[in-house]
Amino acid sequence: ATLVVPRRNRLVLFRSDTCLHSVSPWTNPRLPRHCVTFWFDGAVEQKTTLSKADLAFPSWDAAHHFFAHSPLQRLISRAVYADVYLDTLR
Repeated sequence: ATLVVPRRNRLVLFRSDTCLHSVSPWTNPRLPRHCVTFWFDGAVEQKTTLSKADLAFPSWDAAHHFFAHSPLQRLISRAVYADVYLDTLR
């Protein structure tokens, strides 16, 4: 895990589809804080329907590669980290 401390005029860029992340609550009510999120979704070149045969991976590495690069990854991560995800919405 990497903790990025908020600092004035700091911009943080990362691939949100490759790491679980959250924004910590702001604890200084005297100073304003702004958070802006941009989503850049490219064209989906993979099929997004799955069959039982599609999920018959020859190894854990093959499964990891499939899900890490799949457009379904964002949905899968919300299911795997459901409690953490719901806490971030409160």
